Amino acid sequence: VSTQSTEAVVSTQSTGAHDRFISCRESQLSMPHYRVYFVSILSLFCLNSLNQLLTMVRRCSSALSGTETIWKTISKTSNEQLAVEKVDLLLNHNRKLHHTDEYELEKLIVRRGQSFQISVEFDRAFRPGLDEVELYLMYGPKPRISKGTLIKLNGRTGNVTNNKYWSCEIGEGSGERLIKIEIMPSVDSMVGEFKIAIDCVTNNQLTRFQVMDPVIVLFNAWCPEDQVYVEDEAEREEYVLNDTGKVYVGSISNVMGRPWIFGQFDDTVLLSALYLLDSGDWIADQKKGDVVQVSRAFTALANSSDDDNGVLCGNWSGDYAGGESPTSWTGSVDVIESYWKTRPTQVKFGQCWVFAGVLTSLFRTLGIPSRSVTNFCSGHDHDDSNTIDIHFDHNGNSLSEYDDSTWNFHVWVEAFFTRRDLKNPKYDGWQALDATPQEESSGRMQCGPASLAAVKAGETNMGYDVGFVFSEVNGDIVYWIVEEDGDMRIARVDTAGIGRLCATKAVGSGEMVDVKNLYKADEGSAKERSAVGKAACSGARAEYLETYYKSKKLEDDLKFKLLTERLTWVRVWLSTWRPGTR
Repeated sequence: VSTQSTEAVVSTQSTGAHDRFISCRESQLSMPHYRVYFVSILSLFCLNSLNQLLTMVRRCSSALSGTETIWKTISKTSNEQLAVEKVDLLLNHNRKLHHTDEYELEKLIVRRGQSFQISVEFDRAFRPGLDEVELYLMYGPKPRISKGTLIKLNGRTGNVTNNKYWSCEIGEGSGERLIKIEIMPSVDSMVGEFKIAIDCVTNNQLTRFQVMDPVIVLFNAWCPEDQVYVEDEAEREEYVLNDTGKVYVGSISNVMGRPWIFGQFDDTVLLSALYLLDSGDWIADQKKGDVVQVSRAFTALANSSDDDNGVLCGNWSGDYAGGESPTSWTGSVDVIESYWKTRPTQVKFGQCWVFAGVLTSLFRTLGIPSRSVTNFCSGHDHDDSNTIDIHFDHNGNSLSEYDDSTWNFHVWVEAFFTRRDLKNPKYDGWQALDATPQEESSGRMQCGPASLAAVKAGETNMGYDVGFVFSEVNGDIVYWIVEEDGDMRIARVDTAGIGRLCATKAVGSGEMVDVKNLYKADEGSAKERSAVGKAACSGARAEYLETYYKSKKLEDDLKFKLLTERLTWVRVWLSTWRPGTR
């Protein structure tokens, strides 16, 4: 202890002895007088001895150069509470390792499932074993440990080589004022902003340091354990890091590629994505690490049809007074910057390729691998029949008010991730998602994710919205005769009019590729016809369509049987044929 503090303590103790001495003299004690005198003399002797000792210490201290400083240093080292003076988030180092160095926003942006480092400077040397450092990462407005939105870490919290859970480790430099702490975000962590607080604990006393800037955690296409992992480096470059591309428009006979600026590294694009992620009650905070839930919510948040503070208002009327013509947009950045300035007011106006471009940008800025895809000769099923239905009365007059519709083209988004919710890895991979408001799904204008594997197989019960996407790309066009009593019968079926081309930009080049094979088997093949029949027979008009598709299946089976018998006869004939014989 220091000289000053020692004197204070001793002074307090000495005052107590003197008070006891006075008390002894004034009290009527039942002890002999010589005992009272003895206690009094002893107390005075102790008091004088301590005061003499203090005088000697002062004299020695003044005689020795620098002794006072030594006393204070010993006191500070042994008793003073450890406190953080500053924290360096090592932006350049971490952002480069996490493939986030292109983001304009000067914040710590990392990808989950991969560790990052921070540098912490204390007001004195850090002593392992005597001092403890605890980190708190707080997500959302009301972080709670029970909800997984308040994460407590210390140097003993797990191993940073295991990304299954959040963990941290105090690195080299222990024993000095400056140390590095390595932090591992869980591979299933919520995406978005985390606030950081650092607690220092010494002798059960605590000080807290609040880091001013948050850390932003994204999905990680480079991490094999992440839902969005993409194995091929060229595909990661294309679907996560490429900030330009093309959206295809026109018609099946005149396909045109429009250059599009996705701009996912623009500061307002990332800020808008984080703002939308936290707006409303779309997703509970603890679910914001599930790419299925996040991507589905963003298909609704990219449009403004549900009065949900969404980004873009659709308009197909041809009258664009009060806004911009959809054809005037050349990229997502201008749209999203307009939204950011006026949020939550919607931007006017957009059509399918603008919605798809904006959604692709929002996905890529959050780290979700994605691409825009254009379906030429695209169906729009209004009544969940999984077919495109055209109606006539018994006199051949059109009943267009009951009809489904077809578009020259329609643009949506594909995102690449696993479908843990479907409990079968065959549904992993590309998923169709659509931000264009067409039909409600679960009470909101949202669509997807629909597994392309489920679409191809006609498995319309494998959510979300597989039947709707199926009808867009592979629904049969069914022509109906509606009788006067309301009964219907099938007049004709066009099996090849829908989904003629599914165009997207090629990896690493500006060429167009057709990915139709991801949505359906070869047109007219047994596998494709089986998927169509399965989807149609699970839709709203199954009672009418089952008879047709089952009879078609019997007819096809009969044709296949006859063909097989003929091939068998030919093989037998060839096996017995010899040159020169007939």
